[in-house]
Formats: sequence, C-alpha cells, structure tokens
Amino acid sequence: MLDAIKGFQKGGLKATETIITTRDGKRYREKKGEKEGETILEYEGQIATPAYLKQAASGFSSLQPQRYSQGKWRAATNTTATPSQITTLKFVTYNVWFAETAWR
Repeated sequence: MLDAIKGFQKGGLKATETIITTRDGKRYREKKGEKEGETILEYEGQIATPAYLKQAASGFSSLQPQRYSQGKWRAATNTTATPSQITTLKFVTYNVWFAETAWR
C-alpha cells in the first residue's frame, strides 16, 4: 500500500480569480496563478457606497428581527411584545475577522 502512495503525483494549483470589495466600496480582482505565491491584485474601481456602511455611520441597521422555525430563519411576525411578555432573550452574534492591512 505504501508503494502505491510513493508513485502518487501531486496535482498543481489551479489558477483562480476572485472579486474583492472592501467596506468602503473599492473593488479589486485578485488573480492567483498556478505557481505557489503567484498573486496579482488589480484595482477595478469604486462602487457606490454600500448601504450597510451608510447605515453603520448613522447608527441605524436595516436588519429585521428573525426567528428560527421549522429548520429555517423566518421574519419575526410579532415584534411589539411588551417587556412583561418577554420570557426569554436570545442573541446571535457574528464574529468577523478583518486583516490589519484593511485598516487605515
């Protein structure tokens, strides 16, 4: 069995292209070549400021309350409960890592 593994030829990397949009709307095309470490980053321009960035600056979020029901996230239908009607409180948070190179 080990002899069969010795003859295994490792395939090379495939060239890929990825469109990257930064928080401030700058758009880049990242091209990775078939050789390891071969990366080209091309600036493609500026798009309109994303809505979430405008909302974050104003302290507003358009995210609507959701509830998990029957295996899916669904819009919460009753969001007007009074504090005395609330028996449980759940929070969902998203941990997002941003590379230091994106901060200026």
